[in-house]
Amino acid sequence: MVKRNGVWKIFTIIGILLLAVLLCYFSVALYFYFGRVNDISGKLKVYNLMSDESVGEMYLDASYCLQSGDKKFYGINVDESGYLVTVASDVADETDFYAYSGRGEVFFGKLVFCDESYNLAIVKLFDIVDSEKELSLPYVSIGDISYSTFSLNPSYIVVGNPLENNNILSVNSLSLYKYIIYTTSQVDGSDVVDYVNVNAYYYTISDHSKYSQEAIFNRTGELLGLVYSYSDNAKNDEMFILSVSIIKTVLDDVKNSEYYENSLVSKVNGFDMYELQCYLDCSNTNSGVYYIYFDGLWREVDTNLITKYQNGFDGVYLVEDFVYGDETIKGNSLITSVNYKQKSYSITTKLDLFYLFYQAKSGEEIKITWQDLDTTTISTTSLVVL
Repeated sequence: MVKRNGVWKIFTIIGILLLAVLLCYFSVALYFYFGRVNDISGKLKVYNLMSDESVGEMYLDASYCLQSGDKKFYGINVDESGYLVTVASDVADETDFYAYSGRGEVFFGKLVFCDESYNLAIVKLFDIVDSEKELSLPYVSIGDISYSTFSLNPSYIVVGNPLENNNILSVNSLSLYKYIIYTTSQVDGSDVVDYVNVNAYYYTISDHSKYSQEAIFNRTGELLGLVYSYSDNAKNDEMFILSVSIIKTVLDDVKNSEYYENSLVSKVNGFDMYELQCYLDCSNTNSGVYYIYFDGLWREVDTNLITKYQNGFDGVYLVEDFVYGDETIKGNSLITSVNYKQKSYSITTKLDLFYLFYQAKSGEEIKITWQDLDTTTISTTSLVVL
């Protein structure tokens, strides 16, 4: 009898512990479902036994159709107060929008951030009647597409325009494209480069025209990227994706500004060697001289830069002087590395440089190492972030 009572006590204790765990779990679940009703990521991280279709419906609650004149764009909300991430090349020169949800809501939108190198923009939503009214809208969190591909059992959900049909799609795999992707337009009868994606991710679908496809998510409420282009192939269409992870870095600065422009990033007028490769693909040549279309002008490519490119050098080439505070890094120079927080970073792409610039806060020091292509002199310039 003593042993039997002891066993029942053990089972009773285990039962009480399991009941306590369940009560804690359901308390958290109820908190997110009823206390933080707009936090889609919070909900899905505590309870995610729904179908892809049901999860996709939740993502559509945070999706909007942006409109400016006759132009329509997709935006996905990443903050409860209404900040939509969209593709910069889609919104182009537009600054004012109307935003339509699948629930029949209409908001006014204002462009508050745009980075053409990342090809990402942010539109702030406002109540149409009272622009001072604080909004409370469903939102998703920002994820990292590069981490998601390491998952053992990856599963993704693509959603499209909330006002269109067939706007939820399940995707089983994402891949990193092995080539550089760039989009073009026409200037003076020639193809010119619009946007270069060095690290493009993509998924395949048999016929992209059957679905509206604008943004891709994991199943835990994280936005991984925006669909911005596609390629038709014989068997499957490849849908190319923009990573949105940089939005997590800039969002607080955007929320604290009427229009956010990073003081360091805005001073850089140049391109990296991968971008140069694309510009050269679309270049005009005359007597062995290359002319590329960059920043609204046809420009002659410096022969020293061509030599660096042909010899496999990396870095960000400055078309014009980089002037910041009292310091100047002259044009026709190549930024090769940056020291930030006592750690040195080699600069391979322009996004490597911009990522560090977006990370740096006012009062911090950044040391930029660069080479003057006219004299081959290597210098280091120290800047204090304003």
